[in-house]
Amino acid sequence: MIIIVEIENTAIESENGMILQFAAMQYKYKSRVQPHLKLNFNDCNTHLYGDAAAILMNMELIRSIKDGNWDCSISELSSKFVSWLKAGGWNGVEKLTIAGKNVAKFDVPWLQYHSDIFQEVSIHNRRLDVGNLYYKPATDLGVPDTTECLRRAGINKHSKHDALEDCYIVAELLDAA
Repeated sequence: MIIIVEIENTAIESENGMILQFAAMQYKYKSRVQPHLKLNFNDCNTHLYGDAAAILMNMELIRSIKDGNWDCSISELSSKFVSWLKAGGWNGVEKLTIAGKNVAKFDVPWLQYHSDIFQEVSIHNRRLDVGNLYYKPATDLGVPDTTECLRRAGINKHSKHDALEDCYIVAELLDAA
């Protein structure tokens, strides 16, 4: 089972910020109806910390959470994620393949630092980062960012700093690769 995972947060380094939003999507090739989970966390209502640039980038989401548009605390993420997976057919034992944009170096470490999500869910050591699918070793100095991946795939979209929207972008990039 491939699960696309995306987060919105308030910093570059996990120890300097907090997760504001989590989304997951069960990836099904070329399907536009994807089972998904999206959670806004209320932890920023009591304390907000992070890097100024990341906080400003997510200010609309932060305001929405402060206005009451939240689902739970980050401490509830693991149980909600497991329930969602089981409702989608996960047997509780199968190792999951986690996909996303920069998921191996960013999302997974952030989730490991701020939650116990991967203590209850076993994941493969290899993650599926969409940037690697669009890497051109002859010309690229590094793995292309999401904007460049979208351009190379011929997809006319951009990230809106919404974790679920980013999951859909990742699904489209996987389909086009």
